[in-house]
Amino acid sequence: MNLEITSIIKYVYRSSHYAKPHSHPCYEIIVYLSGNGTTTIDETKYKFSPHTVALIPPNTVHDEQYSSCGGELICIYFECGKPAYTYTSPLIYVPDFTSIQQFATMLYQEIRTQPLFHAEKAPLLLQSILIDLARACSESHREKNSLESVYHYICYNYANKLNYRLLAAESGFSYDYFRRVFRCTYGMSPQKLQIQQRFQAAQKLLAGNELSITDIAISCGFADSSQFAHMYRQKYGVSPSEYRKTLQQE
Repeated sequence: MNLEITSIIKYVYRSSHYAKPHSHPCYEIIVYLSGNGTTTIDETKYKFSPHTVALIPPNTVHDEQYSSCGGELICIYFECGKPAYTYTSPLIYVPDFTSIQQFATMLYQEIRTQPLFHAEKAPLLLQSILIDLARACSESHREKNSLESVYHYICYNYANKLNYRLLAAESGFSYDYFRRVFRCTYGMSPQKLQIQQRFQAAQKLLAGNELSITDIAISCGFADSSQFAHMYRQKYGVSPSEYRKTLQQE
């Protein structure tokens, strides 16, 4: 991959700085060193923070709105032919942010001070950043597939007792990270998803008269009819039997 660095700039922004929509004729990498806020890239809004890096293609309109604490970032502008790596999003979360931060800082120093052989070293540092970003995208894609598998597994096995620590381990996650990324992705914990599925299944069964309340409770994974009735009333404000009577009167 032929890389030609056009320029590299380090910015320190004060509180609530806003960069108006703009574009560049070349690629731009934005390494967010501190601060947080939002950026709109090609009409899609993203949240940035340390551990995120923006990779913006040429002529792509984007802006930045910093929060009240401001922030610091390094912008790298460069030309290249067809990218050798695949990137799934213009804003990339990088778990191992230290290496990219170090590469960006070293690249900034190389371009600013221009020591001996800087012309040879600078493109290597930029390529290292691009490789780390591609790795982060690949890892993010793998995590997404793993999470989707767990999500569908919970939906299919909602009536069973599930070992979430084992599910996390088999999916390649630590338990704490699994809970955090699952909640961030689906807006609820794995446990809450399972309970939600149990209630949805119970409501379908309550619409008929084939099963008793106790049979519905057991078939949907509740410990007994008392637990089912207590949790159902907490969620819907009526008991399962009252809900069934309401349906029968309609």
